Amino acid sequence: MRRFLKGLAFFLIVAIGGIIFWGYAADVPVKDLRTKYANAESEFVDLGDGLTVHLRDEGPKDAPAIILLHGSNASLHTWQQWVDRLGKDYRIIRFDQWGHGLTGPHPKGDYSVAAYVDAVDRVARNRGLTRFYLGGNSMGGGISHAYAVAHPEKLAGLILVDPSGAPDAKPRQLPIGFRLAAMPGVNQLATILTPRSLIERSLDGSVSNKAVVTPAEGDEDKLIPVSAAQWFGRIYPNNQTHIYKGIGHLPMEETAEQSASDVRAWLSANSAAG
Repeated sequence: MRRFLKGLAFFLIVAIGGIIFWGYAADVPVKDLRTKYANAESEFVDLGDGLTVHLRDEGPKDAPAIILLHGSNASLHTWQQWVDRLGKDYRIIRFDQWGHGLTGPHPKGDYSVAAYVDAVDRVARNRGLTRFYLGGNSMGGGISHAYAVAHPEKLAGLILVDPSGAPDAKPRQLPIGFRLAAMPGVNQLATILTPRSLIERSLDGSVSNKAVVTPAEGDEDKLIPVSAAQWFGRIYPNNQTHIYKGIGHLPMEETAEQSASDVRAWLSANSAAG
């Protein structure tokens, strides 16, 4: 029995060591991350009270302004294709939210919806905006909705792309990375064990147009069901709704040309109506 227990202990040690060797992901120095992911348009903006965000403010400064919010586990880069298509005619401001991209953690560890809404308001004030369009994908869409509830007088319009926040809008199938993040204990291990293959599988599970998986609302979104669009449509009755056939959770990447064109048409119509 003692020999068996020793053998089992040895096996467990080897197995744990193998898992750590396979999945260990060391923290990358902030300096290296900035070198790789920041560019000439990047600003690290002091919002006051020790709050600093990585931000890009592009397009004509006298054009209608749009603030775009990325979703969970994403960054401002998710909007690049919209910037490429709309940036000549609109001022587009995007930033990495707390705990994402090149924006560090919230200094007080506050990751409430109110804290994210506050960041949007601080960014708007920092940019000198009194009225602007606000858009968001997934978590960013939920924050955009929360901002609209808190500050309706500041918004010229709202762009919700597969937004979270609709009641009873449960995902059809969460990608594996999201499922692990919800498991107590396992989510703590994920802070040091994040193999690239796991991240790739989570992204692959979020989109239907696999062309965007490289080393508005999609009807194949596994994270946010189409019923969410119907709920938001009732909340905002003066709306246009676009459901993209065969597209998943990231229409701004999966069908960039069509989604950006639809946004442009809506912005033009909204401007003419105003």
